[in-house]
Amino acid sequence: SNVGPSKVSRSLLKFGALDSVSKLVLMQIALFVPAEQVDLYDVFQQSDAAGRGVVHKDVFVAMLSQRGIQNHKLAEAVFEGMDLSGAGELNYTDVVSALISCDVELVSQYAPHAF
Repeated sequence: SNVGPSKVSRSLLKFGALDSVSKLVLMQIALFVPAEQVDLYDVFQQSDAAGRGVVHKDVFVAMLSQRGIQNHKLAEAVFEGMDLSGAGELNYTDVVSALISCDVELVSQYAPHAF
């Protein structure tokens, strides 16, 4: 997928504003979306230095800064909107859920597999 930073930023911001049911639906769909169809997959893998499948808040905020969200408070708000468990870290599914929130085509394609 060749998605520019502005679309990534839009998706992340939109996801943060969704209600919890919508977020959970997107998380369920995200489980079926192949990694190669997700824009930040490589960046996520690089950011997950320990190989635990999670990215901590400070690393994620830095990742967002590289992708066009320069405002630190906004980046932290995006993180908090995505951290549904409140664990202070995001797993890959959390990130994919947010990224697909603006991709109607991708959601439509994988939703039938999720339910």
